[in-house]
Amino acid sequence: MYMKRHFFILHGCLVLVFVSLMAPVAWAKVRIDAIDLKAFSIPLEKQFKTSKGSSSTCYGIFVLIHASDTQNTNRKFTALGSILPRTLVTNESKSDAWSGAVAMRRILIGRTLNDGDLAGDMTLVEDWLDHLDTLAQGQKLTWQNPPTKPRQLRATLSGFDMALLDLVGQVYEKPIADLFEDGNERKTIFRSAATYNATASQKKLAIAAAKLHTDYPAIRIKIGLDFEKDLKRLTATAESIVQSSKPDRVIWVDVNQAWKEAAASLDHLEQIANALIAVGYTQPFLCEQPTSEKDMQALANVTHAIRQWPTQKTMPIKIMADEAIWTLDDIKQVHALDAADMVNIKIQKAGGIVHAMKMGRYLYEHAPHVEIYIGGLVMTDIGAWANIQLCFALPRLDYQTSGAPRRNFPGNPATHPIKYVTGRQLTRPIVHGLGTGLDLQHVQPYITKTH
Repeated sequence: MYMKRHFFILHGCLVLVFVSLMAPVAWAKVRIDAIDLKAFSIPLEKQFKTSKGSSSTCYGIFVLIHASDTQNTNRKFTALGSILPRTLVTNESKSDAWSGAVAMRRILIGRTLNDGDLAGDMTLVEDWLDHLDTLAQGQKLTWQNPPTKPRQLRATLSGFDMALLDLVGQVYEKPIADLFEDGNERKTIFRSAATYNATASQKKLAIAAAKLHTDYPAIRIKIGLDFEKDLKRLTATAESIVQSSKPDRVIWVDVNQAWKEAAASLDHLEQIANALIAVGYTQPFLCEQPTSEKDMQALANVTHAIRQWPTQKTMPIKIMADEAIWTLDDIKQVHALDAADMVNIKIQKAGGIVHAMKMGRYLYEHAPHVEIYIGGLVMTDIGAWANIQLCFALPRLDYQTSGAPRRNFPGNPATHPIKYVTGRQLTRPIVHGLGTGLDLQHVQPYITKTH
């Protein structure tokens, strides 16, 4: 505020009048000043195998957004995202993800949040992500098996989605989950299952099924390499569950498209149902993506046929769409064809939390009978924090295995490692933004490239 003096002549007298004027208010904005990209490759302590392949390292790109308040130079932010390209999951090569990230970085530098209008800034971030998505669809890819449009560079987009939401959360002093109002009543979540490799022996699975923590309602097993061996592995697991102190534990298999066709899938599932019922197993049996992701109708055919089986009353089988799910349009197709009882939403395939939320909201509103599972891939606690935020934000959540401590590494790159509160329980995040920063000192030996 300042005072402006005006002089007037009134009846021959000089009168000094002070007029109070309010100076124009310059509203604060938060500007993106710089974005660092750090490619990394961190070795796994134990190799992870599925029917599609194996992993011995966790690789990707850390995205670090540096931003500042335009009115208060002491108010600075560093936001974090994690790009996890996987040729067998997101159909992204490391080189394509890097090129895409460099291009996306250029678009965002210099952009500003309004800082004072959360709804407006969330809309702004969605607009920015749409711009990045458009860039991704136009990007020339070098990978020999690129995904069809609009599925290009989804993991790359998701890394920037994470970092932008982390920034908004820090600016408004809210965890990412609280930036959305859909899941505010959810105070705790549990990890739904422990996952075992496609090569885990029947003996190992039988022991695990009996001794897993009681908080795990299910045991999740990768299958698809050899059906005869898989049948023995599953039968041994079922026998162990029936004889254990937790006979209501659920068997959950991830076929990873290995059975390909509907006919083969129905044949294998019938043999599994007969074998498991024969040893006394009467709990639900969850089956993840038995058919090719490119044939949603085949998945629907399996789902519809199984619902008519008389064994459903004894051991109900639920079919889950996994690899077939990329976008909201895929979710709508599942609904239109009634193709699955469950869907697996992966942040890296959806293109980030914002897109995953749209998918979850659609199912909640239009297909409430379809259960929602939040899955993941090989990642560190940094990627897992994004999954935790999504789990607490969604209007509905039935299963999750991706929001959990990741300890298959020589160390932890997160400044705030994920920890169970008790058993396998996690409580609603309270740290602003993503929930963690990047431990630069720890990850430095694993950084392979920077920009």
